[in-house]
Amino acid sequence: MTPRIPDETRAGILTWFRAEGQRWLDELPDTVAAVAAAWGFTPTDTLTGGAVSFVTGGTLRDGAEAVLKVAPLDEDNRHEAAALRVWDGRDGVRLLQYDIGRNALLLQRLRPGTALYDAGLEWEEEARIAAPLIARLAVEPPPGHPFRLLADDARTWRIDGTLRALARRLIATAPDRSVLVNRDLHALNILRDGDRWRMIDPKPLVGDPAFAVGAMLRDRRDELGGRPDYEALLRRRLEILCAGTGDDPWRVAAWAACYAAELDEPAIAASLLRVTASTPSMSRG
Repeated sequence: MTPRIPDETRAGILTWFRAEGQRWLDELPDTVAAVAAAWGFTPTDTLTGGAVSFVTGGTLRDGAEAVLKVAPLDEDNRHEAAALRVWDGRDGVRLLQYDIGRNALLLQRLRPGTALYDAGLEWEEEARIAAPLIARLAVEPPPGHPFRLLADDARTWRIDGTLRALARRLIATAPDRSVLVNRDLHALNILRDGDRWRMIDPKPLVGDPAFAVGAMLRDRRDELGGRPDYEALLRRRLEILCAGTGDDPWRVAAWAACYAAELDEPAIAASLLRVTASTPSMSRG
């Protein structure tokens, strides 16, 4: 099967990786053929949704279904496979094989694979589903892990003034327990698998568990961010998420505000900062 690369995937790879991305695209047929042969994988259907990765479903020699994901290696996905190994199917998609040289992952196939974003649920129900998932994924990383530290990353964020001071406070008052956190867990990266939901496409860091809740707090910001009641919606979602995870609502909102600013979302960061200011902290920090 010659890889059929969706137009949006090709465009995303060329936008992010430019000449290197074109070389990667040129080599993709050989890459897919090599790992497919090594793993006994027969590609059958290209899957959409990979903004900067090629994803195809297929079958293994024993007839079991699987998914092959290949992407140009960068800092965002460098430790995706390592994180999936730590979670080892604990509410995340299971990693079956990994080719570090080609940055190719063979994953279990989730059926029906419907994204939480597309499930037709109210945003409050999305938060209720995501919260226990986030809590169960908050596991301690193994000794000698390769993951970046949230505190180190936060010190480099391009934020100023009140938000910079807030980030420093969060780092200084971090809880003793550091866990593996996914900074990109949102409703498009939570898929239905039988009667449960699983996380895909993690962007791992190690640090404050409250940080991992922020992505879901900020989710659907493009469609909700312009509403006059947006901050009320944020407070309600914050309440639901923290009821399910047990995290400090102030820390969740504060991390989300700082990270939104780092991602150049000034209006969302300002809303989250106001929510933070009106949210009491459960801790002394």
